Amino acid sequence: MSVAIVCGITTTSLIGLRIVAVSRSVIGTRMTIGEIWQHAKPQLWRLVVVTFVVGIMVGVAGALWIGGMIWAGVAQNFVALGIVALVGGLGTLAWTGWMTVRTLLATPALMLERLHVVESIRRSFRLTRGSFWRLL
Repeated sequence: MSVAIVCGITTTSLIGLRIVAVSRSVIGTRMTIGEIWQHAKPQLWRLVVVTFVVGIMVGVAGALWIGGMIWAGVAQNFVALGIVALVGGLGTLAWTGWMTVRTLLATPALMLERLHVVESIRRSFRLTRGSFWRLL
């Protein structure tokens, strides 16, 4: 468990650093590793929190789906179990895809625009409005 947490935080931090580096190279500015670190360092904890919040937003449907299947299985209501498994599975898949696309730009908004956690998620929703299929 602790290895997964360390890997998750490390991966999230590296993504944030990479976003800063790539954004600067696109406009033709060369940055050293130290400059990238100085630019990104104040945002890293916010980045971890954004990643956690987005994970919860995406994963809530899956948790409800699994909970519904456990409930139906414990109650031995196999018709309800089949319905929850099928409809809930499709709903979970749709929710996960939709929410993943809509929060896709939360990390770049946080790192490049230096926003706070909730502001970066809102910004991601505004930036992805009307572009679901293109971003998918």
